[in-house]
Amino acid sequence: MTGFVEALRKVNASRILTWVLLLGVGPLLSLVYARSIDDVIFSEHRDFGVFWTASTLLWHGEVLQLFDPTAFRTALAQVMGTDFPYLSFPYPPHSLFLLAPLSFFPYLLSLVFWLTITFAAMTVALWRRLEQRWVMMLGLLLCPAGAVNMAGGQNGFLSTAFLGAGLLCLERRQILAGICIGFLSYKPQLGLLLPLLLIAGGYWRAFLSASATVILLVLLSTLSFGSESWLLYLTKSGPYQMEIAQHWIGRFQFMSPTYFMAGRLLNLPLPLAWTIQIAATVLASAGAVWTFRQDTPHMLKAALAMVAVFLVSPYALTYDLTIVSAAIVLALSSFTPKLWEYAAFVAVWLLPALTLPASMPIGPVLISILFLILLRRVLLMRAPGRAAA
Repeated sequence: MTGFVEALRKVNASRILTWVLLLGVGPLLSLVYARSIDDVIFSEHRDFGVFWTASTLLWHGEVLQLFDPTAFRTALAQVMGTDFPYLSFPYPPHSLFLLAPLSFFPYLLSLVFWLTITFAAMTVALWRRLEQRWVMMLGLLLCPAGAVNMAGGQNGFLSTAFLGAGLLCLERRQILAGICIGFLSYKPQLGLLLPLLLIAGGYWRAFLSASATVILLVLLSTLSFGSESWLLYLTKSGPYQMEIAQHWIGRFQFMSPTYFMAGRLLNLPLPLAWTIQIAATVLASAGAVWTFRQDTPHMLKAALAMVAVFLVSPYALTYDLTIVSAAIVLALSSFTPKLWEYAAFVAVWLLPALTLPASMPIGPVLISILFLILLRRVLLMRAPGRAAA
């Protein structure tokens, strides 16, 4: 009994709060949110249906249909059935290297395979840097962002794996870091900030490795699928996705917690919404670049960069918040937050389940508060008078 009491004394309040959030409140809210969904988008794992169709078209030699929205609408109906709801394929041609194996398996088995492999990749990327590893990773699996990602069969775990590995490997394995960052180019909007951070931190080998990886992926995809695939992506698929981001309304907007989409939800003119997003991008980029020039714990830099990557993107959805959730567990492994800091962590952790019930564009504001908390910690933890050259 005495040993049990001593063990309890060693468990501080912050750790107990973390357990309650990661294994209690977070999963409970995820369950309530998932059960409240009466939407064909999630009930049929619509997003994964797009990935599975892409793999099917690849092995049938019909790749070009992916990058023509009209042709893909027909192809999706043929592969998934006429009742399957439509969603475009917004990814560049080299993303097919990641999706190719999916149609080797029946649809539901492939979905399980996809989620298992991508979560395992995220685990490998983060595992060695975390405290309370099993608790943290189980929390990431069951948190609202993870639940949304699994409900749609999306790629949030994969994006977090590439970004997390790329940032965390910078200290000792720059070439590997660059390769991971290069593969993140399958979602170009998530890589906007990364070249600036690599340059600011003096990670030149990682910069060259990432650049070479992207160039190689583009060349290989051109050789594999033809130059017309890239031409269609740039002239049809990409512009169509921009049209969706700027003008679609409804649930899609509430699932995109960015400053641009907040402007659209508030019915601001399109130029003003873009102006707000650009201002947020510049400020978040400046803070992240400054951080990468400081002598401060690298894991804290990585956490801040992951939050900044989300803020600078005008187009990111709730399943992409797995990136921000991963930043939170890295932050919790870097320092013990004060109660008010912890309250902000909780709000952002639960954000994917709060966006729709709130019916207000609160997401970018909460994520910005998280960013400022991490920036303040950088200020407190940096070595005085020792900035990167």
